[in-house]
Amino acid sequence: MISLSKAEFNVISFLIRNFSKRFTIRNIAVSLEISAAGAHAALKKLELGGIVKAEKLGTGLFYELSLDNKVAKHLAAAVLLEFYAVGKIDVSEIEKESKAALFDGKKLLAVTNSSDKVKDICYKNNIDAVCKTEEEFVSALKGKEKEVLLILEKGNVLFGEELIIEMIKKVK
Repeated sequence: MISLSKAEFNVISFLIRNFSKRFTIRNIAVSLEISAAGAHAALKKLELGGIVKAEKLGTGLFYELSLDNKVAKHLAAAVLLEFYAVGKIDVSEIEKESKAALFDGKKLLAVTNSSDKVKDICYKNNIDAVCKTEEEFVSALKGKEKEVLLILEKGNVLFGEELIIEMIKKVK
């Protein structure tokens, strides 16, 4: 069993939500408002556990999650849910939670195998949502579509966190 500090948990959350960009220790420290030494310690522990990996480019050392590592994938899924602070949501609760997210001014992203059906539901209920098939979502991630990346970076995962991790892994 792995034990994580708040800083380590925050580093994992930051890296998965911003997977499309490259970050050095200094970038991560500034973004998370922690000391460079604190970011370094967290990253080194995570690197020793195989959860993050570093790549040297020029004089910089850039970090990313190691999504081939099973523990890293589970932790990435957990932090996507933790951001919402409700744990796993029962599928029957998604409609209620979606309405609450909309009330809070958040935009919804629905990844489905029937985007036309979801679009119809959104249109009938006057809900502003981005609807994508799995292929469209992967394509949006590869193309670094700003709207989708912003939802992933700042949004809440209500359901399907493992699927999102797999799609991010496809892109990397």
